Amino acid sequence: MGDPLHCAICQAPATVHLTRIADGKIHKVHLCEHCAGHHGPAGHGQAENPLPELAGLLAELRQAPAAPAVGAVCPECGLSEADLRKKARLGCAHCYPLFASGVQAMLPRIQPGLTHTGKHPAGARIHAARAELTRRRDALRRAVKAEHYEAAAAARDAIASLEAEIASLEKSA
Repeated sequence: MGDPLHCAICQAPATVHLTRIADGKIHKVHLCEHCAGHHGPAGHGQAENPLPELAGLLAELRQAPAAPAVGAVCPECGLSEADLRKKARLGCAHCYPLFASGVQAMLPRIQPGLTHTGKHPAGARIHAARAELTRRRDALRRAVKAEHYEAAAAARDAIASLEAEIASLEKSA
């Protein structure tokens, strides 16, 4: 194998390798972890900065929750950390506590929000009504806490209507 690449700033072994193609030209920068974290690519001596967001990206990676221990395996379903990363799916209910930090780190890439806003299957009106009921109860608590009694009364009325609708849907199901 060839000689290891060296940091463009301090000549230590490079562990961060950046490549940018701009205007048909290839710009490569090699940095050690220390220089990448402290200087970013700006100090590499080239006139053009190939990746200005490097320092922010590295800071974000440092603040990411720790992944489960390498080789962690769910005792119930046998899902490993590698399987979780490949499939981005949990195997069973016992996986979440074991892989919680990894799942939390993956969620923003997998799903943009915390609530479902898409279509529901036919007959799923009860689920939507329950979700709306939860939102209305939260709105009622906030309105009462802020002493906005008109808004609280409107939320209370909406809650009563939703509870009646849910009861009706449950009877017909």
